[in-house]
Amino acid sequence: MTEHVVNGCRLILGDCREVIKGLPVIEGLTLCATDPPYPLTSGGGGLMSGATNGGHKRMSGGWMKAYSNNGKLFELCPPTEWMPLVYQCLAADAEIYCMSDAKNLPATFEALSLAAFDLHNVLVWHKRTCTANRWYMKDCEYTVYGWKGRARAINDCSAKQLASVPHQDVTNHPTEKPVALFQHYISMSTKPGETVIDPFMGSGTTAIAATAGSSHASDTSPPLIGSDRGGCGQRDGTAVRPRRRRPG
Repeated sequence: MTEHVVNGCRLILGDCREVIKGLPVIEGLTLCATDPPYPLTSGGGGLMSGATNGGHKRMSGGWMKAYSNNGKLFELCPPTEWMPLVYQCLAADAEIYCMSDAKNLPATFEALSLAAFDLHNVLVWHKRTCTANRWYMKDCEYTVYGWKGRARAINDCSAKQLASVPHQDVTNHPTEKPVALFQHYISMSTKPGETVIDPFMGSGTTAIAATAGSSHASDTSPPLIGSDRGGCGQRDGTAVRPRRRRPG
């Protein structure tokens, strides 16, 4: 396990299950926002989005080089192994955003319940790109939104379930999520000075989303980001980051 400070954030490289167990009590740790590794649908034509590549990563390129199209893009870390640990390290009143595809929603719901989270809602990410399919082309992914303790209202109660944010390939990570999507979730569920954790850092989307906004003054304590190998073959893992306070 190694640690770095990146852009004012503490970055921990290790297995998220070990990283989270070793975390000290962090005041204001009120949100987990993560896109964990889960089994993909096996087979198909080898394109990440659509019948033509449209500028998107091919299944055989970059990180996908060794992928056999068997549905196991990463070494998997079941939600039943990491979600209870996240529950224990969060503040008494906190929330979780956990991404999933349609076929992995039942396992995510089960893990959420076993970890003692309650379900608020299932949110929809409209990607504006699609994966070829004979049974409706897939242009959405899902975010299971839950809570522990006392339920907290989101910061904009006019926000809708569906967020239409274009899928973009900025890095070579095979399952990259847009920063704008995670900025939306974080802005809905945190207040300045609170902290966000992501057990599966991947391309760093959560960290970038949590630290965005140059008009904000730095928090008095450094942001914490734990990025692990969390059972995932790459450096995917744990992120924790206090949202910056406005200058006052």
